[in-house]
Parts: sequence; structure tokens; C-alpha cells
Amino acid sequence: MTGVPNLALTRILRELSWGPRDLARAVNSALGKPGHISPTAPFKWRDQGCVPGGVLPQVIATVLGAAAERDLTCRDLWPDRTWPQDRAVLSTDGLTGPWEPETTLEALSVVAHDVNRRSILAASGAVLLTPLQHWFFEPARAQAAIRGRRVDAALVDGIDQIIDTKRRLDDTLGGGMLYDSVRGELRLVLTLLKNSTYTEDIERRLYAAAAELARLGGWACVDAGHDGAAQRYFNAALRAAHQSGDRALGANILGFMGVQATRTGDPRDAVTLLTSAHAGAAGTLTPTVRAALLGRLARAHGRLGNTHAVQAAADDAFALLAKGRPEDDPPWIYWATTADLAGMVGEAYAYLGDTERAEENLRHAIETMDPQAHPRDRVLLLIRLAELHLTGDVDRACAIATEALTAAEGLDSERVITDLASFRTHLAPHRGSTAAADFDARSAPLFQTN
Repeated sequence: MTGVPNLALTRILRELSWGPRDLARAVNSALGKPGHISPTAPFKWRDQGCVPGGVLPQVIATVLGAAAERDLTCRDLWPDRTWPQDRAVLSTDGLTGPWEPETTLEALSVVAHDVNRRSILAASGAVLLTPLQHWFFEPARAQAAIRGRRVDAALVDGIDQIIDTKRRLDDTLGGGMLYDSVRGELRLVLTLLKNSTYTEDIERRLYAAAAELARLGGWACVDAGHDGAAQRYFNAALRAAHQSGDRALGANILGFMGVQATRTGDPRDAVTLLTSAHAGAAGTLTPTVRAALLGRLARAHGRLGNTHAVQAAADDAFALLAKGRPEDDPPWIYWATTADLAGMVGEAYAYLGDTERAEENLRHAIETMDPQAHPRDRVLLLIRLAELHLTGDVDRACAIATEALTAAEGLDSERVITDLASFRTHLAPHRGSTAAADFDARSAPLFQTN
């Protein structure tokens, strides 16, 4: 009850010799988002009986339970309330066993049947990077045959075609519309792996298909704002890629993990993930794949403020992309074009505060990117460009943001909504202008329904 001190929370904090600020730091660390919780917020939880919203109660129970080395639930901390779920789950829970065929199947089962994505916490630092040490080693091949229907190449060809279609559906519709269908296909491949017979070559291809489906599931979660669930999928995907023996496929999964860490996590983790992807698959990556990894690395360095590293990675990326031969590239790198690379580099320079270079690259990306094939990526870049103009030309910024708002119609992407909301927030000091007021009015319905 608000206004009444929370004695249960007070007791556990006293037991741990923690103050409210210690709890705030622990919760922010668990979320992988420094500053997400104000240092003063836990004072209200403890002294006034306030209950935080969303998944925070489950996070608090998990964090305090880990520190106290015993299970704690929301009911333990707020006994007068009813809780549908008592504790949160770390993205790596259930995915820490040996990297072998049996445990890889278990990991894929975990992510294929997860229900509540919102209650899964994103990891960072050592916990997030732990899969790297396993991925670097060669997988132990399963020798025993699995009973059931024999899978032939034609069936796997069909699965690969389905996966290729889903990649492009994600580009055009957004991850929200793709998630359930990807889980369904992942369960199908999982069933084939568990219950069918096949040659070693078919086994590798099935694991590769499972890896790509799990990667797509993770990317759909990123697009929906479920970072912990996304890491769970990526972890399982990396295991499956490891079993397939396809080092480049694993590097691509690490690349997407790096994108997520750059956007919502610790960019230092992103740099580690992306450099490890490049090193761990050395000799197996085409120039196009290497260029994509370096473009993402430039963006991560941009968030860290590493000007020289951004320039070096960007220069190398454009040089490699020019050497790329589409006929040599794996099917999952189809999206990597000059436009996409320019967008990454433009974002890197935007992070650095280099407005001139950022605008040059972002404009090139927007003008050359196919709006029909990649509407979501183009919308996100339009928002970045609009943000650049906020400090100097509010009318222009609002015109670009309005273009993004119009182009976003029909997309199911929480990333787009979040970025538009961020632009709207930064626009607040300029609400006196006609352009700002018009954008505010036009965008209002989007936020009333989300």
C-alpha cells in the first residue's frame, strides 16, 4: 500500500547490507541498461511501499535472490499483492549446458517454446560473452542414428526456401508479424532433428536451418523490444550453427548479437562480439560478410566515441564491399549493399557528433535503399537523419520525421515506434513551432495505440 514502508524489502536489504542505491545499481546491471532505474527510485519502494511497474518486480526478486543466495519471489517482497509470475529469467537460463547435439536440441526447445518474452532479462558483459568460448571449438559430431522418417535433400531444400522467404518478410513487415511463424518452422526442424534419420550432410543442413530460424526469432524479438528473449534465441542459434560446422553462419549470428548490444546494451560487448565473429570465422567469410561485420563494428565504435576506429572500420568495410561477388555470398547476407553500409557508417558518425559525415552517409543510404524491399531499415535511417536536424533546422527535421511516420504505416516494429517516440520527446522544446505542433498531432494516434 502506498505510503506504508515495505518491511519485507527493508529486511532483505538490511540482510545484504544494501541501501536503495545499491539496489538501483544491481537492477540496472541485470537489465543491461545503466541509468534505467533512478538511484532514488528504490527509496520509494522501501519507504513508501510503492510497487514498480512492468517486469521490474520480477527483476528485483531475481536480483535480490541471487545476492542472498536463495530463491526470492515477488510474493516474498510484496506479500499483499497477487503475482502472475514470481521471478524473472536471465536470457542464458537453460542454455548453459555442454555444446553437444543433445544439449543443442534442448536449447532450441527452450526458445521454441518460451511464452513470456517480457519476463526474460538481457545479459551483458561476461554472461553475454560466455558462448564465444564454446563457439571457437569444433563441435563433437553425433554418431548415433535417430529413429524415424529419413530426411532427404529435397525436404531440406524446401525448408531453406521457406527461411529465405521469412528473411524478406521480416524486412518488409517487421518482426512482430514474423515471430509466431518462425517459431512454428523452428519446431518443425527440431522435430526432424529429434525423430528422423538422415546423412551427416543432411544433419549439418538441418542444424544450419535451425540456427537461421532461431536467429530470425531473436531478430524478431529485438524488433519487438524483447532484448532478453532475443539473446536467448541468439544463444541457441549459435549452438546450432556450431553443430552445423558453418563458421560463417555463426559469425553472422554474432553480428546480430553485436547489433543488439550496440543499440540497447553495452557497446563494449558489441565490439567484442563483432571482432570475435571476424576472428573466429577467419578464412570462411566472403568480402561482403566481412564488410557487414566491419560496418556494424564501426557503429559500435561510434557509440564508444572511438573516432579513429570508426574511420578505419568504415574505410575497410567499403573497400571489401566493392570486392564482393554476389555469386560467392551465402543467402543470408543478401541485404548487405552500399546503402546498408552507408546507413551503418552514418549512424556511427551520428554517435560521434560528426553531423556532416553522418548526414552525407545517411542521405546516401536513404536515397539508394529500396523502399519496397527494406521499408523498416529506411524508416529507421530517416529518423536518424531527422534527429540530426533538430539542433539546426526544426522544420526540416519534422518534414523528414513525417516522411518516416508515413513510411512506417503497415510495419509491426517496436523499434520504429520507440525511435519515433524518442524523436517526439526531443522535439518537445520546439513545440511552439508550427512544424513541431503538426508532427506532434500527426504522430499522436501512433502512441495512443501502442
